[in-house]
Amino acid sequence: MSGLSPVIHQIMERRSRVRFPLQLDMYYRPAERERNLAIEGKTINLSSAGLLFHSSALPGLGDKVEITVDWPLNLNAVCKIKLVVRGQVIRVTENSAAIKVVTYEFRTKRLTSPR
Repeated sequence: MSGLSPVIHQIMERRSRVRFPLQLDMYYRPAERERNLAIEGKTINLSSAGLLFHSSALPGLGDKVEITVDWPLNLNAVCKIKLVVRGQVIRVTENSAAIKVVTYEFRTKRLTSPR
């Protein structure tokens, strides 16, 4: 811990989970409209409770979104996987958005045909 007292440190850190600084390719979709719309972005950090990302087009405050993250590790060293997060936008800045995670799950990625 830094040189701060435990009380001050607790007040300064409001997050309930540790955030991991991972810059991973991702895209998001509005959860309630235009489901075929997919907007690319990159994660800044994430935890089981929240996700921060940047994109050229950001969702609005309060929007519900589904985010799909290309996970850097493969299942059984063979099968590509993705992290699918559903949540609500709780903060938007000029170039980033923060999501409060409601649900998340890992899924295998669809294989593409070699043709």
